[in-house]
Amino acid sequence: MFIARFVRTSLVLLLCCALVGCSNRDQTDEANKLIDEANALQDRVAEVAAQVDAKEEEIVSKDYDQERAEIELLAREQIELLKQAAALEREAIAKTERAAKMRVEDWFREYVALVGQRQQKIVAMIDVTRQRAEAIINDQSLESINERRMKLSEEFDKLDQEREELSKRIAAIEEQNKARLAGPSNANAR
Repeated sequence: MFIARFVRTSLVLLLCCALVGCSNRDQTDEANKLIDEANALQDRVAEVAAQVDAKEEEIVSKDYDQERAEIELLAREQIELLKQAAALEREAIAKTERAAKMRVEDWFREYVALVGQRQQKIVAMIDVTRQRAEAIINDQSLESINERRMKLSEEFDKLDQEREELSKRIAAIEEQNKARLAGPSNANAR
């Protein structure tokens, strides 16, 4: 279960959007600050997700019968990292939602709402990944662990498809608002 590649996509372009979305300079500055903070949180989530992925690689490389204690320790470490990632992602969502409530154009409000929905999918994906790690600790037989983790992988894939659909809708808004996304200084340079 590799989650690192999904978490950084949420807020990359919001800074540009905030520049053109607010009619009041004070709100623009405040929205940009929130977006910067949310992007910094996304960076931290991506770092934690990379650690989770490394632990997953270690888990699957071990022999369950001979190294169960080590596998369980790795799973416990993974669970703590995933709790941290979810908390950071939720904090980023809160900042995104605050930025969306500022005086912004309708297209930007829709854009940020979709980004927020995509962030919620990422939180759900993190939760499913945590449940996969918990299966290692809670289930006794390798067969029941594998069965539970397989079902959770299917749930993860479904959430990932939903996240991808939101990404497509976000990309469509980005395409429709290319000039606005370029920012005021770039638009004047043309």
